Amino acid sequence: ALGKLSTVKASSDSNGTLLQFICNMFNKKYPGELQKLKADVAATAPAARVHLADSESAFRLFSNEVKSAIQMVEKVKANPVKEYKGHSPDPLAETVPAQMKALSEELDAIAVEVQGATESYEKLLVKFAVSGNARTKPTTDFFEMWKSFAMDLSKCD
Repeated sequence: ALGKLSTVKASSDSNGTLLQFICNMFNKKYPGELQKLKADVAATAPAARVHLADSESAFRLFSNEVKSAIQMVEKVKANPVKEYKGHSPDPLAETVPAQMKALSEELDAIAVEVQGATESYEKLLVKFAVSGNARTKPTTDFFEMWKSFAMDLSKCD
């Protein structure tokens, strides 16, 4: 419906669109607020480029691969090589586990952020009464509509 506001005529005796009519009424009732609204709506445009479900899926895959690597390192740490290319003990046995632990902690923090983004998007869909969920309603579709509306809204005076 937002996409049609700029194409639907306000009335038969008007040359303006429904969106222009709404903008004029908004300006009369709330002077100066239209610019704030335009800025808020325009701020959604970058979200149209984010593929949340794809990002979440790619992150899970990467996270699983890293966790597998961490498990391998832990196995090596449990059974360290007594001598490694003339060095005793293996120089990697000391540094790699700590680095892997730090990476694991970072991945856990990112997982919380990814989950939070998905939950926020789910709430946004409910708030705007959009059918579907984060998996069935791509963020690109939802925010592309707002990006288009922002472009139409920017033409209002």
